[in-house]
This record gives sequence, structure tokens and C-alpha cells, in this order.
Amino acid sequence: DYDVLIVGGGAAGLSAARAARWEGATVALVSDAPLGGDCTFTGCVPSKSLIEASRQGLDFADAIERVQRVVATIAAGENAEVLRRDGVDVIEARGTFVGPRTIEVDGRNIRAKHVIVATGSRPAAPPIDGLDQVPYRTNEDFFDPRRRPASLVVVGGGPIGCELGEAMARFGTKVTIVEFADRILHRYEPDASTLVAASMRELGVDVRTKTGAKSVRYDGAEFHIDLGSETIVADE
Repeated sequence: DYDVLIVGGGAAGLSAARAARWEGATVALVSDAPLGGDCTFTGCVPSKSLIEASRQGLDFADAIERVQRVVATIAAGENAEVLRRDGVDVIEARGTFVGPRTIEVDGRNIRAKHVIVATGSRPAAPPIDGLDQVPYRTNEDFFDPRRRPASLVVVGGGPIGCELGEAMARFGTKVTIVEFADRILHRYEPDASTLVAASMRELGVDVRTKTGAKSVRYDGAEFHIDLGSETIVADE
């Protein structure tokens, strides 16, 4: 039995594990995904690295290589071996709750006084007709090596959408951000939304608010996104 059992090895799970160990608790961490999670592999680290590379004038191929190096460097400090040296029992498998403070992993019951669920999130596909029939991308595969698209439509003006939009615009891609709400970053302060939108437009990003994608189709070369009043054609 442990003092603390953590389910999930992303940024929150790793922070909780280290904080608990710092306080002298016995800790187990269960994760069936690479430690580091979204922040390390598909969120904060690669997006910020891509923006920085774009600001420094790197071409897209070199920028993606830099992103991968940065991700690998950070991931090397968050792996199971490092955590085990810090005294955390890392169990690299999928767990299932079988009681209020008990998780079953590979036929073994693991109990703890306290359980922290930090399983993170995954991209949500918006209800757009035809979306499930086309090869759209999310932040989970956006940083894979690939040529720079000449044009890109980003559906959603949240933090990740804005970061990717900024970076790709700096690389020379024609970017359109489509946001259903009345402003991008609508969960944040209105002044912040205004400043970011102005900065985006200075970079040449076409920011569309109060606009939703109705449907999408792919002809084998380009995406056709129906916004109701018009159809936008883009590489990705």
C-alpha cells in the first residue's frame, strides 16, 4: 500500500508525484502512456519551441527538427528511470478502479490512502459534417515531420489553435482561424483576446469569429471547408 497513488503521467501527475515524495510520502504512479504527456509531446513544449524557431527565422524543416530535439531533451528528464531514482514506483500499464482507493493493474491490486486522477485530455472533434471522412490533423500529430502547407485552416481559436496559427503564419503559410465564439481565446480576459487577435492580423492571419465550419470534404489534394456564407479551400 502507498500513501499516494497517481493515475496519469502528464505534467500534473509528475508534479504531484515529486511533491508527494518531497513531503516523504510513499508514491506509486500508473501510466500506460509516455511520461510527460500532452505538455511534453503535443502541447506546451513543441508549440512554444515551434513559435521560437519561427521567430528566429528558421525554415520549417529545421524548425521541426529543433522541436523534436527539445522534446527529446525534456522527455529524458521525465522518464520512468528518473522517477524511480526519486523514489516513485512507476507502473507502466493501464489501471482500472476496483474500489474507492484501489486500482487493479495486470491482476494486481494497488491501494493507497489518497488517489490522484491526472489522466489529462485528448483533442475533441467538433460536430462538423464530413470531418470523420477526411484526414484532418490535431496537435497530437501536427509536429510530425511533414512539408509546410501553403494554406491552413485552424478550427478553434483557443490557446493551441492560436499558437499553431501564429507559428505557421511566421513560416509563410496562409492561415485562417475559425472560431464560433465572438472572440478568440474566449475563456480568457477580453483585453487579452483583443491584443492577440490584433497581433495575429498583423502577421496576416485571417481571424474569423462568430463563424462555424458547417462541413468539410477532401478531394485528395485540398480541403474544402464550408462556412455557410463561403467555402475556404486549404492544403490542411
